[in-house]
Amino acid sequence: MEAYAWYGDNAGGKTHPVGEKKANAWGLYDLHGNVDEWTGTVWEGRYEGQETEVIGKKHANYEDASRVVRGGSWDYDAWRLRSSSRGIKGPAARYDFLGFRPARIL
Repeated sequence: MEAYAWYGDNAGGKTHPVGEKKANAWGLYDLHGNVDEWTGTVWEGRYEGQETEVIGKKHANYEDASRVVRGGSWDYDAWRLRSSSRGIKGPAARYDFLGFRPARIL
């Protein structure tokens, strides 16, 4: 874990620039640890394998809806650094351990 992610035991209580740790098997950096990833998925409360994806769909109160965060941050223990680690943050959330991942089609 130490070679791939920033977390509570090695981050020194701060966010680090992307790419300072090794990439995963798909060549992606910082998918686990460093910052929680604020996703486009609207928080639905219970999780039973179904969440409402907001990309390309209308959702009631979309702008005010809380979103799912995943991946864990530098403030977490190593065991919480996984994509199944699921939390909630509202659109007004401001934390130094919260970010998002821009993506584009090549």
